[in-house]
Amino acid sequence: MKDLKKRLEDMQNSLGLSVADVQQRLRLLLLDDPAMASLAEHADALDGLHAEVVDALHLHLLQFPATASQLKRPGLLQRLKDQQLRYYQQLIRGPYDIQYARLRLLVGLTHEREQIEQKWYLGAYHFYLDYMLRALRRRWPDQPELADRLFACLLKIVFFDLTLAFIE
Repeated sequence: MKDLKKRLEDMQNSLGLSVADVQQRLRLLLLDDPAMASLAEHADALDGLHAEVVDALHLHLLQFPATASQLKRPGLLQRLKDQQLRYYQQLIRGPYDIQYARLRLLVGLTHEREQIEQKWYLGAYHFYLDYMLRALRRRWPDQPELADRLFACLLKIVFFDLTLAFIE
């Protein structure tokens, strides 16, 4: 654990990841847009959609021998699902600050430690966005502007996360 904490601090320092840098990243990706409040307003409905996407993602990943063998380890699948649901709760609720950014860096370091190839979590992010676009439109068929606004907010946050989780 101490080694991981040291690596996280070293990574943060080498990136110049500071409060000002995080704020700049948020502005760059338009996360300071007032429309972001839509996520909090619809958090309960989004939590339900997130439960669906987590189940769908794991069914999808079970099709691949490399991930199926890992996911079939006792207790791992449920633990991963629980972690993803907590992550999605953070994703839509924030706050998007230095602590949030440090957690995203930690995810990248954890993936590296677990030797998870980037293709798998990039694929998972793509699956998430693809699924959520359809799920939002299905959930609010009479309010396409709301579905599109929520999806635009999710895109912003996912790209913010990607800029931190994929740092080499």
